[in-house]
Amino acid sequence: MVSPQGIDTRQRIIEATAGLLEALPAAAVSTRDICKAAGITAPTLYHHFGDKEGLYDAVASFGFESYLTGKRSFAHSSDPVEVLTYAWDAHVDFGVTHPALYTLMFGTARADADSPAALASRSIITEVLARVAQAGRLRIDIDQATLVVEAAFVGVTLQAIRGGYDPAVSGHLRDTVLGSVVTGIAQSPADNSLTSTANQLAAHLSDEVAPGCPLKPVELALLREWLRLLATAGPDFPGR
Repeated sequence: MVSPQGIDTRQRIIEATAGLLEALPAAAVSTRDICKAAGITAPTLYHHFGDKEGLYDAVASFGFESYLTGKRSFAHSSDPVEVLTYAWDAHVDFGVTHPALYTLMFGTARADADSPAALASRSIITEVLARVAQAGRLRIDIDQATLVVEAAFVGVTLQAIRGGYDPAVSGHLRDTVLGSVVTGIAQSPADNSLTSTANQLAAHLSDEVAPGCPLKPVELALLREWLRLLATAGPDFPGR
């Protein structure tokens, strides 16, 4: 049996490592940093985790468990589609707020898809989708829907971590993906004339000023920016 002191030490090491990963990428965190933050010696770390990789496995599991604790609050709404939408936003927010921890959880070979925490995470998605199905609002098979939603959650979050978080991009992908799986997701009409016209005109504008063009380069750049704003205007814009 592991002594209470052993349990406390192990958890202290995990939490200290997770704290370091909040400030630094995994590659920048040394064993010495971890030992200093946890108030232990290297042999103690090796005793509990074998090596640094084993420690990171445990930290990833700790991250999963912390994430799952927050996910259970999604059930506050009686509308399962609203819960699914909220779950998407909360998942992305967790990832961009804790990028190093999230990458350990979902973006490395240590992110075991069959770990207990990962299976629990997937089961929550399945539970929400089951509620959607019971409400008669699921478009596809629940197993397929679970895989689609899980892949989209993880993909958009890793993209936000690596390329910069743009809420508009995440929101557009959320509505597109969830709209293909369930009914009741508000989406912009595909044939929106303002959006399509602005995009079409922008596509025809060359990066180079064509001979005879009455616009100067700076004017073309300004026009492209105006077209971009028109093409990405929100649904409340009166011209849409």
